[in-house]
Amino acid sequence: MRYALAYPQVAFRLVVNGRESFAAALGRKSAGEMLPVRWEAADLRIEGFISAPTISGPDRHGQHFFINGRPVRSGLLAVMLERPYAGRLPQNRRPLGVIHIRLDPHLVDVNVHPRKEEVRLS
Repeated sequence: MRYALAYPQVAFRLVVNGRESFAAALGRKSAGEMLPVRWEAADLRIEGFISAPTISGPDRHGQHFFINGRPVRSGLLAVMLERPYAGRLPQNRRPLGVIHIRLDPHLVDVNVHPRKEEVRLS
């Protein structure tokens, strides 16, 4: 699923015993209600999709962040995604999101976690 979200220009399809078992990473209903986001300034570009307030999840498993094509986990990015939804989602619900961030690699420290999942941003 992470590769399907990391590379949206590539189609991924999983067929098991002649039956399609993976087509939409966040589910067809959620995918249909995602809203595009795009912002660019200087050497920073952010683009992806976020959920409308009508769709949410019980935790952060539906939040996917990619920095320069690398899947990452970041509490800071999760909080920044969640902040605009304050008061718009039911209690204990989280927005869904697939956010791609492009920036100068020198501004990202990937040596925070052995699997390079967690990053530190300058």
